[in-house]
Amino acid sequence: MYGVLNRRLADHEFIAGTYSIADMAAYPWVVPHEAQGQNLSEFPNVKRWFETIKARPATVRAYELAPTFSTARC
Repeated sequence: MYGVLNRRLADHEFIAGTYSIADMAAYPWVVPHEAQGQNLSEFPNVKRWFETIKARPATVRAYELAPTFSTARC
């Protein structure tokens, strides 16, 4: 998956060209890259994309709010 995504992002800022639901859906797959044994330095386009999504204001807010939610409320 990382290789395919890296090739796609070689000439696209985001998966579908502009930021879209495709990026929102794929980002969580890459979040645990270290646990998956992946080094993003080996996939520079994925790393750039990942850091871009991670820095988006909505993503930052989501991570700030995450501790306020618990599965006990579900």
